[in-house]
Amino acid sequence: MNTLSAYLRSLATSRAVLIAFAVQMALLAAMLWLLVPQYQRATGGFVPFDLQVPLTQEMIGIQRGAFSEETLSAYLRFAATDFLFPPAAAVTLILLWAWLVNRAGVAKLVRWYDDGLWLAALIPMALDLAENVLFTRIIAAPVPLPATVDLAVSVHRAKDFALSLTAAVTVALAVGAALGWFRRRRSAERAKRS
Repeated sequence: MNTLSAYLRSLATSRAVLIAFAVQMALLAAMLWLLVPQYQRATGGFVPFDLQVPLTQEMIGIQRGAFSEETLSAYLRFAATDFLFPPAAAVTLILLWAWLVNRAGVAKLVRWYDDGLWLAALIPMALDLAENVLFTRIIAAPVPLPATVDLAVSVHRAKDFALSLTAAVTVALAVGAALGWFRRRRSAERAKRS
């Protein structure tokens, strides 16, 4: 684990983080500006279930009534990109966290990252991919699938919770990196004065 973590930290250059972020944003832009409007045209204005927060079983049932013959193909185009987005987001987070840890210069943060903190970025990815599969089944099914709908809503909620946690980790690491940088700067200034 430590070897892989150290390798990830070695990859975390400013350039690598920016490239990963750019890829993630390009995928997001394609979904929001191109694929979501196509889906909305096929569903009477609804956005894909993936983007609805909160999402309930009742909402899915109501929206199924607005499905047209084009809904499945519109969703499959959206889902094709949405299957790429979660891994791109996970890579961005893993590199960003490593970059912040590297900049912090705080041994405890390095230890946490090396002990597997970066694995937390994979949780929302796994949940997002699972919900894509479940939503595809729901949309493709000729009849309602109550058990699949229940599972999809639960996975969707878990993904949203996991995203909140990864956002909190990102903020905490950013604060840690800023404090580490500030301490090093103050120490350097004191050393100059001495």
